[in-house]
Amino acid sequence: MKKLVFMFFAIYLLSWSIAKADDNNITNWIQNEWIKTVEFQKKGWQDGKEQLANNKLYIQDLFTKVKNYVTQD
Repeated sequence: MKKLVFMFFAIYLLSWSIAKADDNNITNWIQNEWIKTVEFQKKGWQDGKEQLANNKLYIQDLFTKVKNYVTQD
């Protein structure tokens, strides 16, 4: 009986130490994914801002060309 209790206790400790090592790997993976996601979003927001500014200039130029075309009569 003592051997059986000792075996279960040893297995429990072994599985607990493996789980702790996996927790560290999982934590590191989550942190790395978080950092990659934040960087991706920063780049996406910056690209979106640049595209919006370019669209604004394009539309302003379009209205200017239409205005000049219409008022030349």
